Amino acid sequence: MSEALKTADLPPETLEFIRAGTPKPKTEKPIIAVASRETVATPAEPQIELQEEAVPEAPRTLRKLSAPREEAAAIPSGSVVGFSFRLATHLHQALMKASFERKLRAQKPFTHQEIVAEALGAWLKKQGYL
Repeated sequence: MSEALKTADLPPETLEFIRAGTPKPKTEKPIIAVASRETVATPAEPQIELQEEAVPEAPRTLRKLSAPREEAAAIPSGSVVGFSFRLATHLHQALMKASFERKLRAQKPFTHQEIVAEALGAWLKKQGYL
């Protein structure tokens, strides 16, 4: 270990590199890169002019809006409430199978949400809650 700490045997280039330490940045003022010119301000900070030439502009692609899905039409907009519950494994497997087979046959309802809503609605109606 003491051999590794001896600097007398090192070449002059290596000693100069060690003495130089951490390299300093060559620019005095850092450049903040953004895609367009705009002024950014926060309540605690002064306004900073951003430079656009630092970053090449990325190609812009437009996404085509897809047509509304058919299964969304079965449930009125704004009338759906998120709900989380657990199912027994055999019920989950049966629901997955029913959903998959009905979707292959293009038979409504085929989404999990529609199947569960229909089954729960029938049960609630039978029990006198609807």
